[in-house]
Amino acid sequence: MSESIRKAAAVIAVRDGAGGPEVLVLERSAGSRFLPGYVAFPGGATDAEDAAHAERWFGSAGTLSLDEIFSPVQLLVDCEIRDWVQRAVRGLDLAASDDQDAWIEEIRAGMKRGFMGLDSTLEDYLLSKSGTNRGSTWYPRFFQRSALGAWDRAGRPELNDRLRAEVRARIAAHRYELDDDRRRQIERIYQAAKDMTACA
Repeated sequence: MSESIRKAAAVIAVRDGAGGPEVLVLERSAGSRFLPGYVAFPGGATDAEDAAHAERWFGSAGTLSLDEIFSPVQLLVDCEIRDWVQRAVRGLDLAASDDQDAWIEEIRAGMKRGFMGLDSTLEDYLLSKSGTNRGSTWYPRFFQRSALGAWDRAGRPELNDRLRAEVRARIAAHRYELDDDRRRQIERIYQAAKDMTACA
């Protein structure tokens, strides 16, 4: 019996590390039917639906549910999530420090005395807030990050209200003009629709 070869794909992610190139590998679950506990590159068999799934999951920022209706509010939410994922994937750059033992000592000091008393906490805070995306903390632009008491004292602001206000501000600040050809096409469509409704 001849079996056809299944299409598959793997990702080989390599980055510069302190001691040379670093390669991303995964360890397969011990309960896996195929190659349990095997160390492998991320990937797997492809399916006919994969391209549609990729387009749906990664190519539709700003769309609502299955309706595929564009929402500028949802676009802001999607961008916020994207920023968080990019920050999480980047991780902490311990290799940037020449002295990793100093990192360990800093962590020990923070655990002993509290991290708020360390100069490095303020330095990292300032880096994180600088917009350079270099600090270890991600500060969202829209998602609430305050404690429940502070949120309650602020009148329990709703995320959607903040997002709608941001959308209105961005639209008001943007000046968009169609080129002449597109404007004429839209005017023709509008006039045809107007003529059809006048006849009805």
